[in-house]
Parts: sequence; structure tokens; C-alpha cells
Amino acid sequence: MFSCFHNFHFYTTQPTHQNKMTKQIGNNLKQLRTLKGWTQEYVADYLCISQPTYARIEKGKNNSWLNHVDKLCSLYKISADQLVQGTAFHNTNNQSAYTFKIQQLENRITENEKIIRTLRKEIINQAYPKLLQTKTA
Repeated sequence: MFSCFHNFHFYTTQPTHQNKMTKQIGNNLKQLRTLKGWTQEYVADYLCISQPTYARIEKGKNNSWLNHVDKLCSLYKISADQLVQGTAFHNTNNQSAYTFKIQQLENRITENEKIIRTLRKEIINQAYPKLLQTKTA
């Protein structure tokens, strides 16, 4: 699973390589999070860290992503290699990316429709007793 880390010691001892790798992984994490439609706060809560700490990881200013690699891979259902190499979201077929985005939007619409139905029921339940009171008076 961690074959991509075989030269990690080299990268962590070389500042330019570390910065490049940390920034690239931060970009990869941001793209994955954005594709899922999640907020930084959502991912930070999942990792049990603060949102500002997670924001620094995405910006490539903090390499603590390594402490959370297992949880990140579990969250996004990807391997560590895919996370580091950025292959989890690179599609050669743009159609599949559009299909994924459409599915995301359809899921949001479904969630919003459920909320609307719930709110309508609450309004009717609140208004119904008032209607009964006016008919009996």
C-alpha cells in the first residue's frame, strides 16, 4: 500500500522536494474534497483536527497529512498511492467527471426536497390547530 513512500525519507530531507510533494498532496486533497462537495470543516472533523489545520494541509503549508493518511484514504476510498500521485480524480474521459457532478447535484436536490417536505408538514401541523379553533368558534 505504501510503495509510493519508499523514497519518502529522501523527500523529507530535501526541502524543495518536501515542499513540492506537500503542495501537490494538498492540491490532490482539495480536488478530492471539492469533487465530493464537502467543506474543509467536514474533513477536519472526520480527521479530528481543526479546520485551520486542515486548510494549511490543503495549501501545502503543513505536512501533517502523513499522520492522517490512513483516515484520508478511508474517507475518499482510495489508496495511498492514488492520494500521493493524484490519480484518484484524473479521468481521461470528461464525460465521467460530468456524470459524477450531475449525480452530486441530483443528490443535493433529493436532500433539499426531503427538507422541503418536512418543513411543509411542520407548517401544516402548526396551522391545522389554528384552523380547527376558527371552525369551532
